[in-house]
Amino acid sequence: MADLERPERRSAADVLAALGDTLTLVTGVLKVDHLCVVPLTYAEREAAGQKALKEARTYGEARAAGWWQVDDVDRFPHLLDYYIELYEAANPDADLDEMSEGEIAALVLPDDDEPFSLNGHPAFDMSVSENAEPNEPDPDVDTDHWMPREIAERFGEVEGGWEAMPTHEWEKAEFVYPAQRRDEIEAALQALGFTVRRDDDLLWAYLGC
Repeated sequence: MADLERPERRSAADVLAALGDTLTLVTGVLKVDHLCVVPLTYAEREAAGQKALKEARTYGEARAAGWWQVDDVDRFPHLLDYYIELYEAANPDADLDEMSEGEIAALVLPDDDEPFSLNGHPAFDMSVSENAEPNEPDPDVDTDHWMPREIAERFGEVEGGWEAMPTHEWEKAEFVYPAQRRDEIEAALQALGFTVRRDDDLLWAYLGC
């Protein structure tokens, strides 16, 4: 949530101002012992994006839903190889040897009306490519990115963990928030001017489940 990320942790007043007219926060426990708290507008946007990706049946639908990964062959070089294989299977007489990489990409990228499947797609499905990035939200990171200073300093606990893949930079929260103190945290947020709503269904949809 770029407009709420901070070089220094924001005060509740700053976060309230950034949220504008929608001051509702959604809470739930999506990870053991960790409370997820995200703005309603963010949860709804992420849930809609996850739903649109799952329901996309053409590349046009995936693109319209904002899933840029389907076209990013620069960031995902393995994706170009995947599209080349699909193109050559459909066009066995094709000769791409004399073409530049840019020309090949323009030729083999699927048209909007071509069928799309999330399962088996190397930009999203880690079972077929270790370079896939499913783009699933991280409840701890999203919670801590915007959490006001007054709550972080009172309830935040230092994030722990380890990197499974040292070659990749692992984004993690500065603080996590204990589910055992949920009632206290929600009451403190309400005292600062936020509206709090418990909505597990929306948060599971935001997570892509």
